[in-house]
Amino acid sequence: MAVHDVVVVGGGNAAMCAALAAREAGASVLVVEKAPESQRGGNSFFTAGGFRFAHQGLEDLRKDVLPDISEEEARAMVVPPYTENQFYDDLMRVTEGRADIDMAEFLVQRSRPTIVWMRNQGIRWILMFARQSYQVEGKHHFWGSSPTRRAASPESSSALARASSTSRRALSSSRVGASRRIQNGARATSGRTGTWPACAARATTRARASRWRSTSAPSPMGTGPRATQCSGT
Repeated sequence: MAVHDVVVVGGGNAAMCAALAAREAGASVLVVEKAPESQRGGNSFFTAGGFRFAHQGLEDLRKDVLPDISEEEARAMVVPPYTENQFYDDLMRVTEGRADIDMAEFLVQRSRPTIVWMRNQGIRWILMFARQSYQVEGKHHFWGSSPTRRAASPESSSALARASSTSRRALSSSRVGASRRIQNGARATSGRTGTWPACAARATTRARASRWRSTSAPSPMGTGPRATQCSGT
């Protein structure tokens, strides 16, 4: 039975970032995803790739998030800042004040550096003209908290491939169902056959998009890093 340093359950933004970060640190990674390829991407499948993060407006974004925007293009755009305070207030508003304060502050403060890190991994970001802007007197005015989205590009596909194929994505057919932790690792069950292919892991990450939460527990094998449950947007 193969032994992996990290098993990542899910294939959305949180999952792929976890897989890339683990690979970047030298760990062997197994990514488990039950959705068919046409529906993969976690919550990003439903947001058209939109990503919320704090920034100081267009000139700030042009530094290292959208560096390919020309001066001429920039003159035809208006992208207002979305500050850390705004992000934090929105997070507390939609959760009715029930978000974990420490986790919320960490999320907000690390949101922009994470976008830059993702770009350095090969993810290309573009502005969401169709969904997040309107045109007035020849200028595109962007609104909302998520003016950018992940572009469908060879660079982005390459980054996701490194998070999956290079990290050894397994059990990735549409018939693969739930996963669970066992004493010495993780198992995934096939919804079609009910069989349980097994793999041992020193840490298990469950990445899901329904809410922001993080919990830690001892590693299933009792050694190595702690298992973490991640949630994304």
